[in-house]
Parts: sequence; structure tokens; C-alpha cells
Amino acid sequence: MAQARFRGDRLAEARRQSGLSQSQLAEAIGTAGRERISQWERGVEQPQPKLLRAVADVLGVDPLDLMDVGTDARTLRDLRLAAGLSLRDARVAAGLPYTTYYRLETGVGVAPPSRKVLSQVARALGVPVVVVESAIERTRRARTGTESR
Repeated sequence: MAQARFRGDRLAEARRQSGLSQSQLAEAIGTAGRERISQWERGVEQPQPKLLRAVADVLGVDPLDLMDVGTDARTLRDLRLAAGLSLRDARVAAGLPYTTYYRLETGVGVAPPSRKVLSQVARALGVPVVVVESAIERTRRARTGTESR
């Protein structure tokens, strides 16, 4: 299953549209210098989840708009990144064991998660339960090769 990637060209466009220089954006998100922003825009590096969220907030865009994933293809991993959370942070915020959260994010397992687990994950990621449910199902279908073509 292909993972969504950060798109430096989308960052550059959003930054230009906001009227910020690379240095101004770097200062606004608390990173050292414009070099880091330049590297992201050129695709040399990708921002950590918390910085992806910070950049999107400063630029006034959805974090997922800075990635190469469409609304109908978003996985639980994509939602986690958009929330600015590492895998560890997401599982802690959801109050789930690492293995449970990891299995949800990678589409491993046969039983669908309970409503309680879905609610915990949705709350941690700041999205509706139905969005989490769809993202988990999408990931599972992609993992088993049954995604609609």
C-alpha cells in the first residue's frame, strides 16, 4: 500500500499565496532558519507530524492539502499526520496499547474495532468517528488487495 507523501510544491504554493517568505514561515513555526523550509519545498526532507500541523495552521490550509492524498483515499496514518501526532502520541491520546493502534493504522487484523475504540481514536485525531471508520476500512482493503479500482 502506497503511503501519502508530503508535497513540497504544495507547501511552496501555499506559502507564496499567504505572502510569507521561507524565513517568515520558519520563524512562525519555531524552526531554525529558512533552510528547513527550503528543504521541505524541494522534497529533500519531510516535516515531522507536529511541524506539518504547525505549517498548515500558519498557512491556513488543511495539512492533508500539503500531501498527495485525496479525500476519498485518506488512511488512518494520513489522519494522524494531519493531526500532528506521531504514532506514539496518537496511541497515547487514544488510550490504546501500541499494538492495537499499530494494527488499526496498518490494516492488520480481522475483527473490526469496537465503537469504543473508534471513538477513542476519533477523539485523539479530532475527526468524526465515521471518518476514522472509513480510513481504517480503506487501509484494510488496501492491505488485502480488495480496494476498489
